Amino acid sequence: MNSSNRSDGFALPTILIASIIMLSVLLVSVASTVAIRVSLSAQYYDQMAKTAGDAGLAYAKACLDANSGIPLWTDANPLTPSTDCSGIQLSGFTCSTGAIDSKCFVTINDNVVSTFSVGKPAVNSGNKATEVNSVGSTKLLTSSSRTVWRTYSQSSRLTIPL
Repeated sequence: MNSSNRSDGFALPTILIASIIMLSVLLVSVASTVAIRVSLSAQYYDQMAKTAGDAGLAYAKACLDANSGIPLWTDANPLTPSTDCSGIQLSGFTCSTGAIDSKCFVTINDNVVSTFSVGKPAVNSGNKATEVNSVGSTKLLTSSSRTVWRTYSQSSRLTIPL
């Protein structure tokens, strides 16, 4: 027997071991990529919800400025994109649970909608607002039935100096 025939017997096991190692590395890479993508998507939708909540705070501040710092809305009638400064639905349209109307949301993008809700703020003894809380939410809708399948929510707070 010559020596070249004996070394040829080691090629197949070496190739199999190298292939298994490379497949393992590939699987770990794919799993890591998927985990990063899911995490980045969640961060994106959380940021959209935060932006919607900040829009609610800006709206509440404008309403307070227009009424000398006294809130006109309540928890029963919160501020939303489709209400006036008293928390009363604007005339001419309604925002039902399944409605996808641009007047009902801060943003609408394909199957993603963002909105806010601002409840009654904390007030001082003169009934002037001292702290306003807004909850922004981003809802992912199914493309077929337009039902909500995932919601991201973020709270925002505005402290009003005395």
